[in-house]
Amino acid sequence: MHKYFSSLKYVLSISINAFIGIIVFLILLPFVLIFRQMKSKVVGENETLLLAGVETSNNMRNISAVLAESRIYKVYVHEFIENPLYKEDGFSPWVHNIRFGVWCSSDHFLIRSGKRAIRFIVFLKMLLKIDIFFFNWTVSYLPLNLDYLLIKAARKKLIVRHCGSDVRYRPLQHAIHRSFGVSQWFGAKSSPVDLAIKLYKQCFSELTAIVLSTRDHATFQYYPLVERPYIQMPLPRTVGLSLEKKLILHAPSDPSIKGTSIVIKAIQILETCRKDFEFLLLTGMPHEEVLQVLKRTTILIDQPGAVLLRLATEGFASGCVVIGGNVLDLHGYNDCPSIQFPDDAEKLAQILDKLLSNQEEMETLADLSYSFWLDHFSPEAYNSYFVKVLKRAGKDVFKSKESRNYYDKCNNCLV
Repeated sequence: MHKYFSSLKYVLSISINAFIGIIVFLILLPFVLIFRQMKSKVVGENETLLLAGVETSNNMRNISAVLAESRIYKVYVHEFIENPLYKEDGFSPWVHNIRFGVWCSSDHFLIRSGKRAIRFIVFLKMLLKIDIFFFNWTVSYLPLNLDYLLIKAARKKLIVRHCGSDVRYRPLQHAIHRSFGVSQWFGAKSSPVDLAIKLYKQCFSELTAIVLSTRDHATFQYYPLVERPYIQMPLPRTVGLSLEKKLILHAPSDPSIKGTSIVIKAIQILETCRKDFEFLLLTGMPHEEVLQVLKRTTILIDQPGAVLLRLATEGFASGCVVIGGNVLDLHGYNDCPSIQFPDDAEKLAQILDKLLSNQEEMETLADLSYSFWLDHFSPEAYNSYFVKVLKRAGKDVFKSKESRNYYDKCNNCLV
């Protein structure tokens, strides 16, 4: 009975928010249509870009810094929800940081209402001055993302960067991953409400915006997606390969889904046959502390899965040997040097044992890691990528690599 009333309350909350969003949208639409006839761009002005949304794994800080420091865009950032692991990193001094919305962590109804009101006022102001709206996560200014339609009506560019669980429906995604031999989203419970929300967000984003995503996230993908690389600022090269006792690092943000139990068992197995390494497990640590340890890390263990995530990209930038998600059909990078994280402790222990026994192989993989970062995730690579995104003429331009194998397996999961 409690579960029933909880679900009913959730649906009622969504319905009220949707009603408010539709009313606000209908009120604003005529003014937006009038405004777009009056607005004219001054020749020679830099384009203004607003990066707004939820900070996930240091993405908003890195993206805003790179785009602002290119001097091509005047960048504003509005962080609705900050990530406690990254809040000390700070924003680039070239970024105009709109600090409304994170001033109080309370979830009280009045506090949430106040934040939404402030967020809405910011949106009205930004709609008049911004050329490019760039959302990180699927949280935006109006319920049901109806501000996407207002942005398009105002003839502004709109980019939506999906980050994972904002559009991923885990029960189905787990079935897709298992088709590729990956076990990651196990134990997820089916929820018709959650399914409907994820389906709506995916479809509405694809119909209104340029969507940056990966197949690991976009469970309900219909249109071809624009690939979504991480952006990683330069990091000091690790000295870990020159150390006599090699450091193996695992730093999960959430041990329950990052394969930590597998890593611990693998290390226990490895310790029975060799002592020439050190293992360090960091969990829930501030980002800066993890980066300090990366400076002396030899082998970085990210997580089981299919795609490259933040910790792996930091390992690439540091020149570490990286073990993590690496399924070509799901991430699309042919030259990815990451070693696939097996969901079996004995297999992981064998991989680690082989690496520690071959210094030359570790050095080769470390060099490939650094080159991979330069080619795909460095600031220079991201600036080039972003220009291509903005010049995109249609759905068939600059899209992710198609894979018949991927779609066949998705269809089999749905049967």
